[in-house]
Amino acid sequence: MQLKSSRNKYELSQFIQQQSNVINPVKPGGIWSPSGCVARQRVAIIIPFRGRQQHLTILLTDLIPLLKNQQLGFQIFVIEQFGSGVFNKGRLMNAGFFEAFGRPSFDCYIFHDVDLVPETNMSVYTCEEWPKHLSVAVDKLNYRLPYPNLVGGVLAFRPEHFVAVNGYSNEYWGWGGEDDDMAARMIQMGLGVCRQSAESSRYRMIPHDPSEMPYPARRNTLLSNAERRMFNDGLGNLVYKRTSESRQPLYTHIVVDIGSEPLTLTQQ
Repeated sequence: MQLKSSRNKYELSQFIQQQSNVINPVKPGGIWSPSGCVARQRVAIIIPFRGRQQHLTILLTDLIPLLKNQQLGFQIFVIEQFGSGVFNKGRLMNAGFFEAFGRPSFDCYIFHDVDLVPETNMSVYTCEEWPKHLSVAVDKLNYRLPYPNLVGGVLAFRPEHFVAVNGYSNEYWGWGGEDDDMAARMIQMGLGVCRQSAESSRYRMIPHDPSEMPYPARRNTLLSNAERRMFNDGLGNLVYKRTSESRQPLYTHIVVDIGSEPLTLTQQ
């Protein structure tokens, strides 16, 4: 069954108004749980973010109805990088885990790229026995998994598994690398990966300008020693500062200062 894209029907304000008029609306901060039954799981959706408000609008207006239909208790966290320095998605996702972990307990933490939108309602946003890769079939990749260890895009973790791998690496500045590094961590810790069929895990990638890739040689070096670094690079050594937090109608918006790339990189 195909999901109809909300972005063609509603501006964000109209979608918010529609949500406020239903019997059990999403609460400020992007918080919701089903009424009259126990939620299947309590899920934290963590979206690393900077400067893609239109993408965020498209994702939320499609994702929220899906989560509600699956009878999940959820809270959506948009973790925005402070400043204009080089983007570091791994640090943002680690910071998002810490921010969500300090609130009412979640069974599942789902790390979600802002430009990936589910095309069907069959992609189940829950955690399983092993970490779960949801974005198996992406339109830009011809709905095929390019290589077996790909876990980027949308990835779900039980909290104990995310802690076991020490979260994401903090060292990947610019686009790419942190997801393949995560795959190496999972293999090192003996964690398998769950996937639904490609037919039930179809996603579309929202078009956008090419992302910055400033340090390709550095990225390759990091990937070559991912297993050796994992216990000294991740949740355990993350340093960040929350600069602001606000409860928006559909999500909790947290801005974090994660620092900037090392001077040795900027001189390369």
